[in-house]
Amino acid sequence: MKRFLEIISVYLLIIGVVNAAPVSVLTVGADPSGKELCTAAIQKVIDEVSAAGGGEVVVPKGKYRVTALNLKNGVTLQLDEGALLWPSRDSADYGEKRLPTVGADGATNIAVVGKGVIEGGGDCFYDESGKALDVPRPHYVIHFKHCKGVKIEGVTLRYSMHWTCRLECCENIVINGVTIRNRSYAAQHCTDGIDLVCCKHALIEKCDIETGDDGIVLKSELDKSIPVDKHPVMTDIVVRDCVIATTCNATKIGTETVGDIENVLFERITVKKHSDVAGKNPIPSGSCIAAISLQSNDGAKVRNITCRDYTIEDCYAPVFIQLQDRDSHRETDIGSLGDIVIERLTCKRSIAASQINVSAGGRIGKVTLVDFDVHNMESVEKKPGSPKRPTGKYPDAKYNGVMPAYGLFARDVDGLVLRGKMSFKDESNSGREAVVMEGVKQINEP
Repeated sequence: MKRFLEIISVYLLIIGVVNAAPVSVLTVGADPSGKELCTAAIQKVIDEVSAAGGGEVVVPKGKYRVTALNLKNGVTLQLDEGALLWPSRDSADYGEKRLPTVGADGATNIAVVGKGVIEGGGDCFYDESGKALDVPRPHYVIHFKHCKGVKIEGVTLRYSMHWTCRLECCENIVINGVTIRNRSYAAQHCTDGIDLVCCKHALIEKCDIETGDDGIVLKSELDKSIPVDKHPVMTDIVVRDCVIATTCNATKIGTETVGDIENVLFERITVKKHSDVAGKNPIPSGSCIAAISLQSNDGAKVRNITCRDYTIEDCYAPVFIQLQDRDSHRETDIGSLGDIVIERLTCKRSIAASQINVSAGGRIGKVTLVDFDVHNMESVEKKPGSPKRPTGKYPDAKYNGVMPAYGLFARDVDGLVLRGKMSFKDESNSGREAVVMEGVKQINEP
């Protein structure tokens, strides 16, 4: 990881090089009042700056009505404080495509920086039930594909129609100090905060995310028309010093897991409740489903994953680790999941126990848990029996039933290590055991 972070630092310097004077979008007549559509004017500046060798395109304070902007090689989009890229409310402006507010495809050394705001139309193109309107409209807030050398820093992204910030098959990525604000799942579905899909060499740090769907997610499936063996290995991902409030999962590998994922570090993560928990959320209280969700569902080998120093205010389950063969999604053999370390986790309030589960016939590799302090609030009328195994349905901690333990249930693990102070508190006096294991080969390490 140290070598990887050194490489990322070099790419940051490259992205930061600007060879020409900054160019303001006002010089080509972009309207800062929000009345006139500015897409063509801003795109003209981006195209010209890129053609001249790259540089900084400045969006000064103001409200700029846009549809979809496309970043090009060498362009840094600088959003000044008070600048807002505001999606048009008129469906006729969008044509038939659902494009991101800011996108890029195949670009090198691009950046979106500053203290400004980019919106996605999620305050306009949703109905009251949380369903997206079937009309021409925006889609993601940011969507970069096949890009090398990407920096997103300081900006606020809000009101997404779908995943807020999606990077697909990108390399050498830094996302730093980004704020994301979306409504809860009850009001907006599918609004993941940051999604990396089949990416490598990425650093996500110091981000503040409040969203209805998953917070920070690593996925490894491209279009279903792309064969399994054409999916690149996703590797060298660091997520650190982030605050996440969500009504789904906070940090997650999955759900879509076709290509292999390896060498991932999540550290110093704070998990909170969404500030708006009204309506029908996955967990009625508005807690996140799992603070840590690590999955292989679609044949991927998921390995060498470390999660450490988590502070969780409220959740359904602190940890959810699951391996299954989900042929209902894509025909594959069962993948693998192992070499996982989760250490120094504090949870003030959990509804359910952590769980490690696997489809029939599968085995999970080595899992090391160190220094847990978890307060479980779940009450039960009687001690539950053995919980459900995953059978190919959508994977979530809440779907496997009530665990027979109040702290940890683990099944079919080839090498479970419990080390340090593993403190589980049964605050409701449920009468269950702290830890229950089935088919587990436990390893005692100092």
